[in-house]
Amino acid sequence: MIDLDLKFLAPHRMLREYQVLCLIDDDSAVSQHRLAEAVGLSSAMVNNYIKAFVSRGLVEAEGNNNRSFRYYLTPQGRELKQSRMSGYLAEVARLYAMAHNQVARRLKALYRQGLRRAVLFADPALACIVNDSAADEQPDIVGVIVRDGLESAPNAPWPRFTKAAELDGIDFDGIIACHKSDFEGVRRFLGNGSGPEGALRVEALFD
Repeated sequence: MIDLDLKFLAPHRMLREYQVLCLIDDDSAVSQHRLAEAVGLSSAMVNNYIKAFVSRGLVEAEGNNNRSFRYYLTPQGRELKQSRMSGYLAEVARLYAMAHNQVARRLKALYRQGLRRAVLFADPALACIVNDSAADEQPDIVGVIVRDGLESAPNAPWPRFTKAAELDGIDFDGIIACHKSDFEGVRRFLGNGSGPEGALRVEALFD
């Protein structure tokens, strides 16, 4: 289990502040309604954020009404934005490192359990982690299943499968999904009832 004290990759005030500051910096004419939609807060809450930014000297507001308002980051506001950006990137790096290590350990365990060649059923982000985790004594990934009509892992060096029939003739021992909750998606893709209880081996990277 990945257990981190997340402030930016969770609904935390630091994340909201960073998002609002970025949006203001990108477009000084952005409305509070648009900010609320983008950040996932109420207009009243965004208004409170703006007022707090102004009182802290982070944002300057100009205009007489909602249509004419313009918001500008002060030097202090830009400094806070950069600080929040550094924190955000550091958190992403920490989470990626933990996910990378967990995936590598799980792949080695599957290899020891006899899984040598596998097809991956995962979203693009996880497919990239699996690709980056490649090492000795891990199953060889021989392809990736395209999920929900979207092409998975555009940069991953594997064949893409969009139909179950495309797996015919492929030499593989099983399918690796992200979670056990993905097993039903594997069954639907195969279209023949195969799955963890069927003839085809299906494993999960995470419980």
